[in-house]
Amino acid sequence: MSLEIEVDVAGGRCCHRCDKPLMLVARTSHPLTLADGSRVDGTRSVGLCAGCDRDTPDAQGLLAFFAVHETVTDETVTSVAALLAEWVDRVAHPPILCEQNTGDEVDT
Repeated sequence: MSLEIEVDVAGGRCCHRCDKPLMLVARTSHPLTLADGSRVDGTRSVGLCAGCDRDTPDAQGLLAFFAVHETVTDETVTSVAALLAEWVDRVAHPPILCEQNTGDEVDT
């Protein structure tokens, strides 16, 4: 399976955990295996929240970058690239969902 990830500025989207504005949103492919064994391909979005993700090790560097820099510029693009890759690596590999346990996933 080819994995595509798109990262954008959150653009006014709010965190589903605390309802504060997100900094970034990553969209990635996300498979769902149905009870009959067939697979449905979909996408999921993961937000970077300054409050909720502050204790997440792979988000801390990126949060620190944006605490110092308002935006990514030509001068800072190289330094933010590794931090972004670290965060994206986590959001790109979610647990695989099965139809039987999606209720648990939705409730959490």
